[in-house]
Amino acid sequence: MALQETFLSPGKIVKLNNYQQLRKDRNGGGGGVSLIIHNSLSFIPVNVQSVFEVVAAKVYINKTFYTICSIYIPPQVNFGEQQLKEVWDQLPKPCLILGDFNSHHPMWGSEHSDCRGKAVVEFMMANGVHLNNDPELLPPTYFSTTTKQFSHLDLSLSSGDMEKYVCWEICEDLWDSDHFPIFIELCYDREVERNNNKVCGRIRFNLDKGNWKKYSDKVNLSSDWDNKEINECSDTLYREILESAIEYIPIKSHVINFKYCNNWWNEECDRAVRKRKSSLRKYHKFPSDFNFVLYKKDRAYARYVIKQAKQDSWRNFVQSISYKNGSQQLWGRIKALKTGKGVQKAITLRDQRDGVYVADPVKTSKIFAEHFALVSSIKNYQEPFVYHMTEGEFETISFDSENEESYNVPFNISELKYALACANDTTPGNDDIHYRFLKALNDKDMLTLLGFYNQVWVKEKIPEKWKESILLPILKCGKASFLPESYRPIALNSCVGKIMERLVMQRLSAYMEENRMISPSQCGFRKGYGTLDALVRLESSVREGFLRGEFVVAVFLDIEKAYDSVWQHGLLIKLRELGLRGHLPKFIQNFITNRNIKVKVDSTYSESYHLETGLQQGSVLSPILFLIYINMIFSGCPEDVMSSIFADDCAVWIASDDLEKALDRMRTVMQALEEWSDMWGLKFSPNKTKYLIFSKRPIPAHDPLTFRDAQIELVAEYKF
Repeated sequence: MALQETFLSPGKIVKLNNYQQLRKDRNGGGGGVSLIIHNSLSFIPVNVQSVFEVVAAKVYINKTFYTICSIYIPPQVNFGEQQLKEVWDQLPKPCLILGDFNSHHPMWGSEHSDCRGKAVVEFMMANGVHLNNDPELLPPTYFSTTTKQFSHLDLSLSSGDMEKYVCWEICEDLWDSDHFPIFIELCYDREVERNNNKVCGRIRFNLDKGNWKKYSDKVNLSSDWDNKEINECSDTLYREILESAIEYIPIKSHVINFKYCNNWWNEECDRAVRKRKSSLRKYHKFPSDFNFVLYKKDRAYARYVIKQAKQDSWRNFVQSISYKNGSQQLWGRIKALKTGKGVQKAITLRDQRDGVYVADPVKTSKIFAEHFALVSSIKNYQEPFVYHMTEGEFETISFDSENEESYNVPFNISELKYALACANDTTPGNDDIHYRFLKALNDKDMLTLLGFYNQVWVKEKIPEKWKESILLPILKCGKASFLPESYRPIALNSCVGKIMERLVMQRLSAYMEENRMISPSQCGFRKGYGTLDALVRLESSVREGFLRGEFVVAVFLDIEKAYDSVWQHGLLIKLRELGLRGHLPKFIQNFITNRNIKVKVDSTYSESYHLETGLQQGSVLSPILFLIYINMIFSGCPEDVMSSIFADDCAVWIASDDLEKALDRMRTVMQALEEWSDMWGLKFSPNKTKYLIFSKRPIPAHDPLTFRDAQIELVAEYKF
């Protein structure tokens, strides 16, 4: 949106949800211009020096940067062709100038011309600038209730290379302004070319409006799995489910109607606005005092109705809140006050190779994919571990078994139904299959689905679609938006595959818990454990230390890029050491190796990139596999050392009445952790490694703790 005469003072803050603002305010009030840009659009501000009030930005639309400029020239400012040319020369092309020029000329519908209008026409002729105002109707763009006159003051100018793309249209309602809103659309070819599958369409089902009874009756899954390859079986399964889903579950439109989307808008508002528009058209066609008074009455009535609707809506909302409301219902009503969902800002990245800013989704998706693939690369491993890894991977790992173990038997229908019940609705992966499609299957098709999972289990092969993730880059809070490392990848994986992961996870977790193989220090990813368990272990030791008058030295550590740094071959070694054989470890071996990613930016997908190391993001199985990988992290520490782990956050502490003795013991622990890190390739974040001394006694001066020859910071508090 390009606005003129914003009447905003430089210190005034105006917040619009899902929009960013570029403003140039006038000191002392009055005037002012602004560009309001939706978060879904990438843009780069353009600095323009001018005697006029001007603000401009390069906005990325349809794979091209267009410069959009908002300009306001007050009536009392005299100007000529040269001043306009100075602005024009500073704007990158192609460009579009939108503004209130306060100029008159027959070219855009005025009955007379003035010196300002002549200057604009001379500027256009000399620089090949095109006027976009409707050349046939030449409608007025301004209405003064003081003089009761219509005028043509607002112009849309574009460079010659944009002439055929600009579609200009004026709104017939003033919307309580004295200028008519003007709509400009870039009418480029909307046919999206899908070159090399880089732009992919996704099916967006409206699950809440589906006819699930007919869907359940319609689905008839094939059960002939024995003589087919696993990929062929999965393709058949997906096709049969999607065919029924498309028939009985409506597909959401990608077009959003924003008209009257406010919660307070009602039919009376609609009628009042229509009446106001009708009276304005009548006055424009038949100007008379009677019609003018009629328009002013209808305008005042529309203002009253809209104001009353807002007040009534708020009053009804407040009255609906009572002690009978549950928290979920209350927060649902609060969220309903919003007029729209939050939209992530469009992504513009700086190419590290040449420093150029890139907004093309094809290029940004490639930059992200290369970055995320590099994070899960063996290049990130440090030298001591690389030698150990190279030596260890010469060892062949065998999981051969007769599969008579209880965890290797085929899955049963109870396990499948429990796995489906535990699955919450999430965005599907590259197969467009939602969890609800699987939950709605009838009993016969549920058994067929179980048969498919058992075929995957027995044949020890995984469909290729399960081994590819779609990553959505989400900007981390407070990080620079032009750096790829400032984004957190959110993975979209196959829901059909995640049900299989949950079946395996249930078996693996039960085996670990029954045999008490999980370290008692680990409180993450375990049923019945949580953050409080990790805190209580530390708190109990601190309280006991206070009672005994001891010093409790605690070191807090955080594993850096935890999932991405897991050595896959090392994880398989640990599975074998746990005594696992047969189908279960072989499924995990196939699951974690030879994985690929694609990055989605807007509707564009990058090419597929291979991941050399790490565990799959967004996976159901990855948390317990990571738990197994770090299970023995404190195994080399002295017996009197206590520890607590929650996922990748670790705390280790020791109590003693002698501070130096406690610190010496902790230095031994730090040495053991260095050796463990060199053995298994995980790094501890130096910025998040801190130590804290708990004691009621004065803390004497001491030599600080170190980790990898770097001093650990002593802090007075730490968030664990």
